[in-house]
Amino acid sequence: MARGFDYVIDATGIPEIVEGSLEFLRKARTYLVFGVCPKNSKIAIKSYEVFLYDWKIIGSFAIQRNFSQSVNMLFDKKIKTDKLVSLRYPIERFPELLTLKMKRLDLMKVQVRFD
Repeated sequence: MARGFDYVIDATGIPEIVEGSLEFLRKARTYLVFGVCPKNSKIAIKSYEVFLYDWKIIGSFAIQRNFSQSVNMLFDKKIKTDKLVSLRYPIERFPELLTLKMKRLDLMKVQVRFD
């Protein structure tokens, strides 16, 4: 497989995907582990390839660096979230939402409101 991407981001949290997706990374580029793998899972990578291709592998535990900044940007409406959320539902109708979610596969991100 030809290496061709400057950034590869795993958002699956599946150890086998994390292991296999490094092959899509170009030399001297960055791999971001965004997905959360099970706590006791392990991944196997070829350490010589990390050395040879000069890959940078980084984590994404946002609370350590920029969580409060991100929340402020959301409150200040600097980030447009309208297209990120498929549906907004009030907490009072949560049981109905669970039933609806089972029927509607197009609902990717549902926001539960507490107002």
